[in-house]
Amino acid sequence: MNFQEDQEGTLLHLLQTEFSQAGDMLSSLAGKSLTIAPSQLDLREIRKLSMVLSAVFPSRTIKVVQHARGAVSGEVVLFLDHDSTLKMCSQLDDGKIHSNRLDASDQELVLEVGNMMIISSLSAIGRLVQTPLYLDSPYLSIDTLEAFLHPLTNRTPESEHALVVQAQLNLASESTAACLLLLLKSSFMDSVSTTMRAHERIDNGV
Repeated sequence: MNFQEDQEGTLLHLLQTEFSQAGDMLSSLAGKSLTIAPSQLDLREIRKLSMVLSAVFPSRTIKVVQHARGAVSGEVVLFLDHDSTLKMCSQLDDGKIHSNRLDASDQELVLEVGNMMIISSLSAIGRLVQTPLYLDSPYLSIDTLEAFLHPLTNRTPESEHALVVQAQLNLASESTAACLLLLLKSSFMDSVSTTMRAHERIDNGV
């Protein structure tokens, strides 16, 4: 299972639209300009994710997780770099000096950002295949990347691939690396790929 370059461009465009709207909503809530921009999209074997992500998240990592139910079932995980996210929270709190850990208000903020990004990513896919989305409440944890990825290696072949969306959160002078893992059923991701191929044929007049 793989995406062609044109298919990747189609989905990246949908993600850009959804992330832009999410950034506008978060900016309105925070009273500061915050943008979210997807930069790269790829399908990866779960057992090889560490090689891809370790360069992006070298130290402590924040993980926001939501479970999808219904036709789009599986798990969506957002990874954020801990230290740069802490700086972003400080910027949103008018430059208040924070300790080296997220307090309760910081965690609420990160959960809201994570929730918006996860909803945006699934909305982009849902719009493509015209499928309704159902998400459970998000939860947050902090650990090393290795600790987060280790349990994923025991997944069944049905979800052996992850759709990896790398993005940047930008607020004033601060930039935070983000990475979404969409751990959805392979059968569903195949239908996404098929739908994108159909869209391409229509666009090309075939």
